[in-house]
Amino acid sequence: HIIGKSGGHYFWTTKLKGNKLTRFPFNYFIWQGLDGSQILSSITSGGWGPLMETAKHRYGIRNFRFPKNGNSIYNYQTSVEDYLDSLSEILNPVNIVPYGKGDGGHGPWESEIVEVLLAIQSQPSNYKMSTSQQYFEDLATLQTNLAIWADELYFEYHRGTYTSLSALKHLNRRNEIALLVAEECASMASLQGLEYPINRFNIAWKLLLFNQFHDILAGTSIPEVYDTTFIEEQQIAEITADIIEKSLQYLYKIPHLTHKITENLPFFVMNPLPHPIEQYIQYPLNQIQLNASVENDFHLVNSQGVQSPLAILKKGDQQFACFSVQIPPSTSNFYKIEKGKSIDVNSSLVSFESDDHSLIFIQNSVIKIGVHKTTGALKSLILTESNIEFIKDQGFTLRVYQDRFLKEPAWNIDPK
Repeated sequence: HIIGKSGGHYFWTTKLKGNKLTRFPFNYFIWQGLDGSQILSSITSGGWGPLMETAKHRYGIRNFRFPKNGNSIYNYQTSVEDYLDSLSEILNPVNIVPYGKGDGGHGPWESEIVEVLLAIQSQPSNYKMSTSQQYFEDLATLQTNLAIWADELYFEYHRGTYTSLSALKHLNRRNEIALLVAEECASMASLQGLEYPINRFNIAWKLLLFNQFHDILAGTSIPEVYDTTFIEEQQIAEITADIIEKSLQYLYKIPHLTHKITENLPFFVMNPLPHPIEQYIQYPLNQIQLNASVENDFHLVNSQGVQSPLAILKKGDQQFACFSVQIPPSTSNFYKIEKGKSIDVNSSLVSFESDDHSLIFIQNSVIKIGVHKTTGALKSLILTESNIEFIKDQGFTLRVYQDRFLKEPAWNIDPK
């Protein structure tokens, strides 16, 4: 569906012939998407030397057979017996034989060119120099004879991508999330009149997607690649941070959004995500020029006048207002901190020690959790209302295992 929508007519891959356990049943087929869209597809059956005899021996001559009934539908639920019974003895006469050493940076080898020319001279009716475009055009003339594969194309190898450069993978994921957040912020600001920075987004997205090439993220490129990659990841981070800051500053200054907030330098909280969030926030009190000395001297109030409790956290000479806010999806709110205890607010969060003083329990109206005072391990989790204990004595623990890879450690998860 995506290939068709993007203007593509053909799909060609070599990967599925490298399946670790299951041989994919067809070298030529019509790939059908969930919406019924179809695209002519081919799996490279083998390379040069000695031509297709090697391919037929390695991958099985049945992969070259047409179904008895053209355009028969297959998927991963099709049994081996039904698949074998459905094949005719007619072989597809159109095959492509690529040559050249590509994975090491080489092109065609001289010996291969000599073999190709000799084959064409000796069997001009069987071989000709051509292109992948011509190959698919010839294959399309046989399209009514091909099988239809109505399922995903699952590659039974490289099931997990680790990396030898975890810092780069971390940067990539952070930038991916930051770009989505930046788009949300910029979109909301553009609805209020700020110009949408489309050119800057194009630059950032192209840099991000280019650096998601699998050899880069897997840490298997040459060292010079990463001299550039880390610089470009930093550029993406700077672009997204600047877009987010300018968008929020613009929204912050819109009068009709701030009509109820006029004192104590209000601050702005936004949820750009497509789902509601409850976010814990530490806000530096020195930025609003308050002298907080007693925990309950202050409370929080939003632009709708709803009050919430807060606590004061001291870190050295700094003081922070600590509170939790609930923000619906794709919305924002303004808050300010006022002196005085909150009105009609009853925080249900309580904490206490176990009888033997080994655990600290934290409880609200939903759950009660017990944490070991010395190790920090989660020892108990109880639903407050039903008093059902889901975790007792042994909660989540961190265990470290040594990975022993059979091959290509940055690409594969060893199923053993």
